[in-house]
Amino acid sequence: MQTISLIRPNYSSISSLKKQQPLKVVALGDSLVYGFGDPVGGGWVERLRRSWMSAGSSGHVLYNLGVRGDRLHQVIQRLEQEFRCRGERISL
Repeated sequence: MQTISLIRPNYSSISSLKKQQPLKVVALGDSLVYGFGDPVGGGWVERLRRSWMSAGSSGHVLYNLGVRGDRLHQVIQRLEQEFRCRGERISL
């Protein structure tokens, strides 16, 4: 499994995603990740998920685990819980 940090992205790595096997990406955060404030498009995570689901796309899967109203300590708790439950690597 490949881990990609979206905090400090390596754009050459991101651009090579189309050439590799499909990824499972978890977006974990607060209301901005959830999509609050974008009633038409559902936020950046939903827009990206839709583009990945379109015909001829890469096949990547994106899970939106944004929770409206979460504070930093709540996001950290959920990060730890998701890591334990999923057993996958998570990068910040």
